[in-house]
Amino acid sequence: MAVVDPSLTETTLMDEVLKYGLFLGAIFQMICIAAVVFVPSKHDKREGDSSDEDGSEHGSPHTPHRSHPSHQSHHRRKHDKKKRR
Repeated sequence: MAVVDPSLTETTLMDEVLKYGLFLGAIFQMICIAAVVFVPSKHDKREGDSSDEDGSEHGSPHTPHRSHPSHQSHHRRKHDKKKRR
């Protein structure tokens, strides 16, 4: 029979914390994956929902998109540079 070192068989507090932490992490990951699979996104609801009469609840469908702030500052700097010339 093989002799096992007793210090290897005893569990410490850190071992227990790691064991239960890994279980909780695995459960959390399974919940997240299930949410991605089963919960529809808001984007999907808007595309599939044609029950709105005129779409006034979400605003007009042809509203222009606003530029990114860094894009706006780039144009502002470019315009200021042209003024200096």
